[in-house]
Amino acid sequence: MSAERGSGRIEVVVVRSEEERRAALAVVDEVFREEKGWIAASERELPSDPAGSAKVCWLLARAPGESGAEPVGVLRLVFDPSFELPESLGVKLESGVDLQALARSGRHAEVGRMMVRRLWRTRPRVVIELMRAALGVALDRGASHLLTAVFEGERHSPLDFHVRQLGFERIGSHERGELLCPNRRILLRLDLHRAFERLGRRRGVAAEVARGLEARLGKGGGGGGGAVAAVA
Repeated sequence: MSAERGSGRIEVVVVRSEEERRAALAVVDEVFREEKGWIAASERELPSDPAGSAKVCWLLARAPGESGAEPVGVLRLVFDPSFELPESLGVKLESGVDLQALARSGRHAEVGRMMVRRLWRTRPRVVIELMRAALGVALDRGASHLLTAVFEGERHSPLDFHVRQLGFERIGSHERGELLCPNRRILLRLDLHRAFERLGRRRGVAAEVARGLEARLGKGGGGGGGAVAAVA
């Protein structure tokens, strides 16, 4: 499946060109540097050659504007992220969670850096289209599970959206990370095929995110090595 799809007025593309990279950086700079203060510089967030990385994929959401396509949101996928969880991060795993067992259970893709410009946060369609595109790319690359780290108690945290709407399960937390935010990071994991069996046939946001991907999600399977990332 191609992530270059639109729904209504929102289009999501995989960042490949320098023009798309600059548009994505504009969103990162506005949200993560200027508004949140979580990074010191935005330029380092996206690689200089985004199309040349097999490990990292950035998605850019755009909407029609007065001067053409306007960047409104971004999301980053990291495939087979590092399994290193240093003690300095203050990691606490949920009871019964075995990271090595999780790593062996399938191929993982980490979802992160999901952000939407302030003026577009009243449009749930932006997040839905970003997540649908991310899900399509993850399936294209053989991922069977998604991982993410989200902030607890932060005003715009997607924690509730991920858990209640999409079915992510909590596997742990850590107190510190690479982003300059004091909030605790909650580690979440989603088994794509099991979640679809539970949520995919319902109406609502979960069904919207899975729309067009039902046949592939229903097949089950997956494989390869995986990891838990602690990057937030």
